[in-house]
Amino acid sequence: MSTSKSAAIKNRVSKKTNALVLAIVTTSLTMGVSMSAQAGSLSSLFGNNSSGSSKFLPVDQAFKA
Repeated sequence: MSTSKSAAIKNRVSKKTNALVLAIVTTSLTMGVSMSAQAGSLSSLFGNNSSGSSKFLPVDQAFKA
């Protein structure tokens, strides 16, 4: 009896471990893609502007209610 219980426990632990690894890998990949997209958008926002015009409103226009 103890051999079958031991095998069942190992099987449950193995399934939980596999599920945990899958969750960690999925989260890591999602965060990596998300961060690279954010970096790209920040680069386009704050990068060198060849046209000479500002992408931001002047302070007095930006805070008018």
